[in-house]
Amino acid sequence: MSETVQIPKGWELKKLSDVCNVDTGYAFKSSIFQTHGIPLIRIGNIQDDEVTFKKNTVFLDRKLVKKHQKFLIEKNQILIALSGATTGKSAIYHKDETAFLNQRVGRIKFFKDNPNLQKYVYYFIKKIGFEVLNKSYGGAQPNISPTLIGNFDIMIPLDDQILNKIVQKLDDILGQLDEKKKEIFSIVEQNKQRIAFFEKNWLLYIIDREILHHPEKNQWPQVNLKDIGEIVTGNTPITSKPEYYGKEYCFYKPGDLKQTFVSDSTNHLSKLGLDKARFLPKNSILVVCIGASIGKTSMIEKEGASNQQITSIISNYEKISPMFLFYFIKSKKFQEQINSSSTGVAKGWPIINKTNFGNLKIMLPDTLTQNNIVQNIKSAEQKFQSQKIQFENIKQNYEKTIKYVNNLQSSILDVAFSGKLIQ
Repeated sequence: MSETVQIPKGWELKKLSDVCNVDTGYAFKSSIFQTHGIPLIRIGNIQDDEVTFKKNTVFLDRKLVKKHQKFLIEKNQILIALSGATTGKSAIYHKDETAFLNQRVGRIKFFKDNPNLQKYVYYFIKKIGFEVLNKSYGGAQPNISPTLIGNFDIMIPLDDQILNKIVQKLDDILGQLDEKKKEIFSIVEQNKQRIAFFEKNWLLYIIDREILHHPEKNQWPQVNLKDIGEIVTGNTPITSKPEYYGKEYCFYKPGDLKQTFVSDSTNHLSKLGLDKARFLPKNSILVVCIGASIGKTSMIEKEGASNQQITSIISNYEKISPMFLFYFIKSKKFQEQINSSSTGVAKGWPIINKTNFGNLKIMLPDTLTQNNIVQNIKSAEQKFQSQKIQFENIKQNYEKTIKYVNNLQSSILDVAFSGKLIQ
């Protein structure tokens, strides 16, 4: 440290390397990784102040123990990440299981067996975690050396009883704060999962509720898709003629149908190219009719054309609401029709041709009922979006709480390592 440090009576100032050795693991080649054997501790195995052997853990042959014995981890040694965005994160290895150490994970080995000192140093490592990151180097991927870690100054009480009291107090205070953080993380994660699940499934649920479970559905006539609009199969203008391609008009492909409503495409056509394609006006409904994503459906908000993997329907406004038709095509009932009407495979993929697509059945309520159903679905979407906003606000409040708890923990550690936690 460059600034003057006030050392309390009965304490001493040392380099971290005076009380422990900081080394690193070995660069084991990925070609010798296995799915069983002795686990290899990599940065990803250090999670939430613990070492875990869950997914993505790799293993090494037990025959390597003799050759690489100095890279075996012992119980209660401290591990610290030496590179990457999480440089400085640490954990105590509590497991009895033998494990190898990877090159980018640092290890702290103590010169004396003193449990109080070991835990005290662990808390010190947590304290300087943010400073380790600030001192990291290496360009795009930050990293730090064991030497730099060992060069940190640490104040240590000479009386082991005081050391024990500090460790016990930190265990108690920081343990409670860690539990609070885990509780908050759990709440946020549960809500994220619920939102993600509902976002993926809400539209189908609402469509089924409003259309397929409508109390008057049995009274609605069933008509062929071709009877309430124009069926258009896409095509691709000759790609060897660059004059057909430009920036003026959207040229939709299956990969562009990522949202309910699509307002742009990856590729575009010129006016000459559009004349060689099959024009699709705004509000056309595009359906993928070949391949693994068969049945994927979007409504376009900009006019253009599509390639041959997409079949579209241009609604007859006098017979059907485009939005009602769109929701019906998205329904489970209609999607099942698409799958069951597939006539075979093209290059290994299912396909439904234009004729079969046009013969698919839809239920056709009166115009007023169509509009009411569309409005109900839109209202449900607005409510869902409002709930998402509320969740984001709650999430931000939780993140502020986490930040406050982190700052509180950092302040407590500052007090502890300045000799003021135990007077």
